[in-house]
Formats: sequence, C-alpha cells, structure tokens
Amino acid sequence: MARVTRVTRVVRVTRVTRVARVMRAVRVAHVGGLVGFGLALGLLVPSSALGAPPAQSLARCQRTVAEEGTQFVTRVQQVVGRCLDAVSEETLRKERSAVDGAARACVNALDEILGNRGGLGAQARLESRIERWCVPGRPDVTHTAADVLGPDAILAQSIEARALGSRCAAFGGDGSIDSVEEWLDCVVEAHWSTSATAIVTEFPRALEWLSGLRPAMLGRSDSSQAVAALDVLVAEIETSGSVTPPILPATGQTISHAPGDDGALRVGAPLRFRDNGDGTLTDETTSLVWEKKSDDGGLHDKDGAFPWDIGAGSMWEWLASVNAEGGAGFAGKSDWRIPNKKELESIVDASAFNPALPAAFSTSCTAGCAASSCSCTGSLLHYWTSTSVAAAPTTFAWGMLPSSGAVLASNRKNVAGHVRVVRGP
Repeated sequence: MARVTRVTRVVRVTRVTRVARVMRAVRVAHVGGLVGFGLALGLLVPSSALGAPPAQSLARCQRTVAEEGTQFVTRVQQVVGRCLDAVSEETLRKERSAVDGAARACVNALDEILGNRGGLGAQARLESRIERWCVPGRPDVTHTAADVLGPDAILAQSIEARALGSRCAAFGGDGSIDSVEEWLDCVVEAHWSTSATAIVTEFPRALEWLSGLRPAMLGRSDSSQAVAALDVLVAEIETSGSVTPPILPATGQTISHAPGDDGALRVGAPLRFRDNGDGTLTDETTSLVWEKKSDDGGLHDKDGAFPWDIGAGSMWEWLASVNAEGGAGFAGKSDWRIPNKKELESIVDASAFNPALPAAFSTSCTAGCAASSCSCTGSLLHYWTSTSVAAAPTTFAWGMLPSSGAVLASNRKNVAGHVRVVRGP
C-alpha cells in the first residue's frame, strides 16, 4: 500500500503527519529503538515470548485502540470547542484586539493536540499508547505482525487491518495495509476523521471560522504547532468532516418519453466502471468493487447458482471459497461479500435490457473465456442480495432479475440463484 499519508492533500503530509513521525522517532530512540528494531527484523517475535499469551496480548491491543481512540476524539472536541467558543462571525469582524484575543485562545487550545509547551500532545499520547501495547517488539507484546495485519495470522481472529485498510483508501491509501506502521498511521488518520465529523456536527460553521482565524494565528511566534493542527483539522473537515448528501448513480436512461421524466432529466452520476485487469470492476461513483463473471466453468462462472439458505452448497459456502481463493482471496482480497439490496440496485442500467446492466458487465463473453478477458452475466436465474424480505425473513430474500433489472421480494431462499460479490468502498 502507498503510505496512507502520501496523499495529494499536502497540508496533512507536510504538517501533522510529519511532525507526528518526528515525535514518534524520538520516542522510539528513547526506548532503545525497540520498534525500529522489531520492524527491521520483520517483526518476527515468537508467540512463545515471555508475557501474556498472544490472544491476551492482541485483546489488550484492541482495548487500547478503542479506549485511547475515544479519549483522543473527546480531547480534540474539547480543545477545538474552546477555540470555537472564542470565535464567532462577530468576533472576526471586530477590531484587531478582538481577533488577536481569539487567535491567542485558539493557539493555547490547539497546542494541546500536537503539544508545544513541553507536554505530550493528544496525538502523541494516542500513538505512544498504541505503540506500547500493539507493536511487536515491545515488552509484553507477544502477538505478531500477522495478528495485526490479518494474513497468515496465528490466532483465530486478528485485528483484521484489511477492513481498516478499505476505510483508509479514502485518506489516500490503496485499500490495503502492509505493515504495522501503516496500520498505526491509518488508525490515527481514522480518529482525526471521526473528530472532524463530530466537530462539524456541533459547529456547522467550524470550517469558515477556523479558516478566517488562521491569518491572525500565523502572526504569533508561538503558533507553529497550533497552526499545523488547525490545517489538518480544516483538511479533515473539507474531505470527511463535512456533511454532504451522497451522490447517487444515474439510472442510465437517456431517452425521454415525457417532459421532465428520467430520460430527460438524467439525474445522478453517470454509470462509469473501470476494469481493474484482475477480474474485477470498480464503480467510479460509489467506489464499490464488483466481481466479473466468466464462462470457463470455474469459481466465477456466470452460470454458477446457489441457494441462499445456510448449509452445504449454499452461496455462503461459495463466498468462503471466493475469500480463500489462491490463499489470499479473489483478486488478492478476502473481504468480499454478498451485495445488499441497495448495492445491487446501484448497477442496474435502465437503458439496457437482457442484461439490464452497464456494458462493463457483459463484454466479449464467449464460451471458455476467463474474467481477465471477458465479462459475463448469467441470465437464467435471479441474482441474490444479502437482504432478507421483512415480511418473511426466514423464507424470502431480495433478488434482481438480470434481464430487466427488477429487484423482487419473491425469491425463496431454498432455491438457487446467481451471485455476484462486491467489496469496499
């Protein structure tokens, strides 16, 4: 994975993350370089090392992430709240002394996030505590890197960084986490994002007020860390803290049959899919990644059909095979799932028929073709969703007819249907 902090949002890279890494490096040196030493050795710490059993060690790590993460978000909310309480539209319009007073209050408050007066900032505390109980190579940490990252874990259940990695793709990563340091970066980034969302919910004009105060803060000689924290907070609010309506995909219909109908208005984002060259397609509107179907008789053959009901030969058993394919999972991922009703509906193209899907799902499909060279859609049966029908949840589940795109509630769970898996965003 490209490091989660290597993003186009330069503010975040050059300020908070770089400062945090410098502080992290100082802490590593202070404890004798144990973290760096562990990483250099590939984090090959045997599970039999002295200390708690690996399962207990990993559980303690998970508790630490949850507890320290909550404290970080709460602390950021508190200090930013103190800053914003000192700022208002009226204050920014008043005489210079009032603006300077607000700037001073915000510098004092925001300093507490990164630390600038000899104390440990909120972010440094979050990182140091997680390092202490999560990074292999530290005293009393007996779980391994594999237990944190997921692949080849020695424990029955790892932290599953893969799930966190999919979230971190939104912060500039590629959707996978390949080292404990990347995992730690992503954990910190995720908590910044959570903090921004909470702040903008409490202070809807936070972005406007903080941006307006920045020039006055820059004029202070003691403001470097506070401004760095402000810049990252502003970037987070702009990207993940702002509450904006989701963009829905268009239906695909382009021919109008009446003034003001769907074909005339064409509301929504165009249906655009990118072939990833590994048997998958990415929806460029929703960022969902979809399985392509083949016609080669293999695991992904378009004619494969399975009952919904749990048991031998079910779609759930087939899904397990997809997530275990090749050892690392289909297309190198093991978090594939059955799409829910809304997800499956999002790929219906109302301008097409049999199949009522975008062309990316039905291209060059010939007998014997593999998903790397073609894209097929089964037409004999419905496609399952993971959503049960509320009126009879033990008997029926929603399914889509590929010919028309209709999503119906009349599919009995004990009969076979096609399945197309999805992952992300």
